[in-house]
Amino acid sequence: MNMKYILPSDVYDLIKLIVTAVLPAATVAYVGLAATWGWPMADQIERTLVIAYTFLCAVMGFSTYTAKPLPMEEAEEV
Repeated sequence: MNMKYILPSDVYDLIKLIVTAVLPAATVAYVGLAATWGWPMADQIERTLVIAYTFLCAVMGFSTYTAKPLPMEEAEEV
């Protein structure tokens, strides 16, 4: 069933990629490298990335929760 989301499909897909791959990997990479190499502000950067991750998860969840089925004539065009 085709759905109409609040976010355009390409924006939703980009946010999904960031949430599922980029932010978790960046967080782990920076925290690990900061501990190894003594890089500054590991805690602040980790918190910032987790906050961004949480915000984007909420945006995705809201978009999915509010999705509505497309009428048949619009679904055939997609």
